[in-house]
Amino acid sequence: MRVLLFDIDGTLVLSGGAGMRAMDDAFAEIYGIRGAAAAVKPDGHTDPGIVIDMLATALGRAPEVGEVERMIDRYLASLEAKLGTTHEVRVLPGVHAALESAQRRGDVLGLATGNVERGARLKLTRAGLWDYFGFGGFAAADSDRVALTRRGVEAGFASAGRQLPVVVIGDTPRDVAAARGVGARVVAVATGRHSVADLQQAGADAVVETLELLDQALEQLG
Repeated sequence: MRVLLFDIDGTLVLSGGAGMRAMDDAFAEIYGIRGAAAAVKPDGHTDPGIVIDMLATALGRAPEVGEVERMIDRYLASLEAKLGTTHEVRVLPGVHAALESAQRRGDVLGLATGNVERGARLKLTRAGLWDYFGFGGFAAADSDRVALTRRGVEAGFASAGRQLPVVVIGDTPRDVAAARGVGARVVAVATGRHSVADLQQAGADAVVETLELLDQALEQLG
């Protein structure tokens, strides 16, 4: 048995850019500036971290008290509207089979994602995947990916009732670094914006092209 902590965007699903469009809509609504999201690279980032970067790029300053939370509230309202109408969430190859296989083995399935919890729920519910996961480490009021991954690990141990080996599954070098920050193994999948070579260079324990190969990668980890 293991605790398996999955990233969402680029690992489990693709949402056609709905998240960053929703961020841009929220920023335009609050600050009257359109296009602030274009300068931010979201891969492996956190929702609060994206807001912080948008404020720095578009306004040249750090957030004031309560400002990130206000942006996230507007972002979530826009995201829910987009996912409920025009934007499809596409489940990536091998995801259903990998999750079903993990459940049969008795692995404990959770999330370690830069999404805030409500955003994660919106995306994965739209994709029909939310019910696979009993817990998660979600983005909080900061942009610390290691901290949210640690919250996922602790929630996984609580769910299992004991400590187990932990494997983080993600699609960016930031996922790899976060796993290393909590002492976990990591399987990287090249279904996001990063290539197999990028993820190998980042130091993943195993790299697969799609999650169709996750079982073999986990078996190699031992």
